[in-house]
Amino acid sequence: MDSSNQGTEGFCEISFAEKVRLFSHDYLKCCVYLLSKSALPHIFNKKLYSKLIGTSQVLEDFLDFHGAKNNEDWYLYRELSAVRHISLGAYSQKHVANRLIFYDLPPNEEFRESGQATSDFLNQCLIKLAPAILEEAARLGIPIPADVFGPEDFPGITTSEMLPFTIDDEAKDVQKKHIVKIASEFLGITSIFDQFSFYEAYNTEQISQLVPAKVNEVEIRRFEMVVHNLQSSFDTYVIH
Repeated sequence: MDSSNQGTEGFCEISFAEKVRLFSHDYLKCCVYLLSKSALPHIFNKKLYSKLIGTSQVLEDFLDFHGAKNNEDWYLYRELSAVRHISLGAYSQKHVANRLIFYDLPPNEEFRESGQATSDFLNQCLIKLAPAILEEAARLGIPIPADVFGPEDFPGITTSEMLPFTIDDEAKDVQKKHIVKIASEFLGITSIFDQFSFYEAYNTEQISQLVPAKVNEVEIRRFEMVVHNLQSSFDTYVIH
């Protein structure tokens, strides 16, 4: 074995055309499914979003590895493979909607309706992108899959059943200090995040002044990391 290939996937003889077909297959199947009437009305759920996130990620990585960002013919298809960001947002919004009943929040119908409006917007983005993705794939000679997904491939994540709570909390006193620490850190995060608060919808011109000058992927990822670490601490030390 060539030592230069150790620790990597290595080189294989499959052509670029065949590999792009393989890496596009399930992604394009998702796009066909998005346009199918049989998928309605419950087309969007966490399993579908997960499929879009995973398939678009590996396709984008494959295209990046082969220089698609610097190729005039493949640049657009590479850009269209990046719908995982929209799918990630939609997944998170669906997660909040599914879990809202467990958060023990005071009644807030406006919050729920705003969340639904956000979900509708992201879902419409995916629906509008699907035909453009399929059209560009056809232009590049990438076969559109003949086999298609059906609603049975994307069941919803929630059921009416809950598993019994069978783990007893044996360290309540120890957890008190963690609760105080996590609550303090959370308040610190919210104070920093206040600068991004807004109370009415922005028009396109106002958004263009904010993005990316004040709100951008780097800043959002930083907050995501901090909040995720805080959530991990909660799950480790407090959740029981």
